[in-house]
Amino acid sequence: MKLVTNKNTIVDILGELMLEYTILEANPFAAAEKDAGGGDAGGDEGGGDEGGEEEKKEKPKGDGNALTIKFDPSTVKKYNTNTDWRSGEGEVKKISKKGLEVDVDGNTIQVNFDDLTEVSRGATKMLYRHFLKEAEEKSAEDKKMVADLEAEMGSIANELGSAFDSAQDEIEKEVEEMPEDKLNEHKQKLNEAIGVTAVIGFILALPKLVELITKAVAKLVKLIKKFTGGKDPQTDEEKADWASIVIDFTHKWHKLYIKAFYYMFKFSGLYKKAGIKDEPTRMKVASVMYYTVVAGLAVAAGVGAVGAFKAGVSQAAHGGEFALGTFESVMAAVKSGEVAEFMGLIGAS
Repeated sequence: MKLVTNKNTIVDILGELMLEYTILEANPFAAAEKDAGGGDAGGDEGGGDEGGEEEKKEKPKGDGNALTIKFDPSTVKKYNTNTDWRSGEGEVKKISKKGLEVDVDGNTIQVNFDDLTEVSRGATKMLYRHFLKEAEEKSAEDKKMVADLEAEMGSIANELGSAFDSAQDEIEKEVEEMPEDKLNEHKQKLNEAIGVTAVIGFILALPKLVELITKAVAKLVKLIKKFTGGKDPQTDEEKADWASIVIDFTHKWHKLYIKAFYYMFKFSGLYKKAGIKDEPTRMKVASVMYYTVVAGLAVAAGVGAVGAFKAGVSQAAHGGEFALGTFESVMAAVKSGEVAEFMGLIGAS
């Protein structure tokens, strides 16, 4: 029996073998980046055997297992004009739909798939399939996560409304009986500026209202912590991903929550007691309350940087309706007394 094959089959088989050895047995991107100028230890320049041994010992574990690819340097140089290198091979640092980021002679260069040698192209084709599969799985997981959090948020909105209806008389009495000194202090702060600490400080002076809000929000905080597995995102990309998730799952209900806070504050007599008469200011107070809740969810997800939300807005499906300015004001106050106390009550800190 005669075995019939062709060059493409051989390339694919070699690619599979390289993938098995290099990708599945070790993370190909785990290698530490090489310093452009070398180092003092280990005798980089013409060191003897002892220096070579020292360098080998200090080399990060797994560095030798990084995926090395070969390419046509004359072609690749045409679109990497700001780098200086000669070699036609290097270690893969990152793979994406655009191509490969490769470490060549201490430079990070872009290499297109078409410019790889055939064997390298076979290995990378397998790697790219692996990359796409992981990306698709992550996208599906993210969509399910957003849907689950979104559903929980809607359920909690209903609970919040029912809880307020049941406790409205008690909260009205609480507002009416607020000590004069406390009332004057909070009214003065609110009149100076409808800032985050002024709004949250006023709310915290009403224990029953605080209990009602924090009890509901704490459920969402607990759920988002469950999804993150108790681990904060580490890279800027991970933080932006989580920021976009927070933006997307809160989007569907954000108008309902702001209206809910508006009516809670109105029917409890809080607006009247605080001397807030015009509608735009009343809505601003409700918005500040809502975005303080969102900030709590962000902190619980390990996304405490406003920069992550600036990046998240651009990649979120509903980023256009996210009030980044209000959120930024809240995040700036997260460590202040009143807002920090609120974060503690919902379990975000």
